[in-house]
Amino acid sequence: MRLLLHLHTRPGTVLPAHYNSALSAGIPSLLRFDSGIFADYLQDIGLAVNRPFYNLFSFALRFNRMQFEGDYIRMLDPFAELHISLPLIGEFIAAVALDTIEKRQLHIGSASFEIGSAEILPEPDFRPNMRFTLLSPLVLSVQRRQQGSLYRYYLRSEDTEEINHVLTADLAAKCRLLTGRTPRNASVELIWDQGYLLRRQRVTRRVLMEKRHGHQDNIIGIMAPFELCGSPDLIQAGYECGFGEENALGFGMAKVLEENTRGKAASAHSYRQAESNHRRKDLFW
Repeated sequence: MRLLLHLHTRPGTVLPAHYNSALSAGIPSLLRFDSGIFADYLQDIGLAVNRPFYNLFSFALRFNRMQFEGDYIRMLDPFAELHISLPLIGEFIAAVALDTIEKRQLHIGSASFEIGSAEILPEPDFRPNMRFTLLSPLVLSVQRRQQGSLYRYYLRSEDTEEINHVLTADLAAKCRLLTGRTPRNASVELIWDQGYLLRRQRVTRRVLMEKRHGHQDNIIGIMAPFELCGSPDLIQAGYECGFGEENALGFGMAKVLEENTRGKAASAHSYRQAESNHRRKDLFW
């Protein structure tokens, strides 16, 4: 289930550049999914207590125009969009949540946003071949050894073989969590839009996070349109939960490109439109 919240604030509003953790913690409360009623719902659908809701969603905050000022973001346009993906949430529960949040406020640091309106987005038709554009960076990592110590290496777009191996394992785990089963011999292959990669000098994004486990984290993700070929069940799991790692912190949320419904003729236009949107919205923060 996808929700889209239309936000507005005062022009010139300033918020922390590393807002991900605060926004992640605030979303369940905003939607009233931390209430007793929602806890009962999770019990009814058999979601174990050790799988908290906030580990099973993704989000992306998109601005029309903004600029960085050190560790802060200044909004040059008062409007923004908050995309939220909620696996395991039925339309009735989502509709109840929407009824409670319109005209409420969302606080990120000292910045306050009014929620002007909210909507439930239609679900796409999941097929073995689909094209996506990222609303927030895709994060995939592996453990590597350097001078006798292990460290977390964030995969880049050229790490094709490792990307497909890690992404398949990630989506299989999410599919198992959502459905209680693992599709047999299921896999996916990710293919980046090569034209987009050639036109952009850099497609990696380094995101400074608030201190976790006593130290500052720099998370590196990839922002580029891509095609997924393989199991529709795995593709659906990624669409609903987020692709890759750190989804509950606002990473790996993707939007289906229009050619899935309009055929191959729309492919070039859709990619150009995706690139235009990246430039116009200054990515996602």
